[in-house]
Amino acid sequence: MFRQKREKVVTDRAVFEKEEDELILKKVYVKPGENKGDALSVIRNNMGWKPKISDNLIIIDEPRREEILMLRCFDPDRYFLGKLKADTSSKF
Repeated sequence: MFRQKREKVVTDRAVFEKEEDELILKKVYVKPGENKGDALSVIRNNMGWKPKISDNLIIIDEPRREEILMLRCFDPDRYFLGKLKADTSSKF
């Protein structure tokens, strides 16, 4: 399996960076209509541990259309992006 050292872990909602031997939550994506606390609750509820949160937590902007299209170019079979849902009303 994967036994290499990881310096960052990136999810659809957060970016964790390693400091010493601990992953620290450094960046968070807050969905429209959500506040930072709601976003952090969602992240915590999907984890197996309570993450340490950076004192300088950065709010990540919603990805731009060009960024999404670029990701799709690098992952045309959607191994990392995941399969599309039946609802195709997405703006991307």
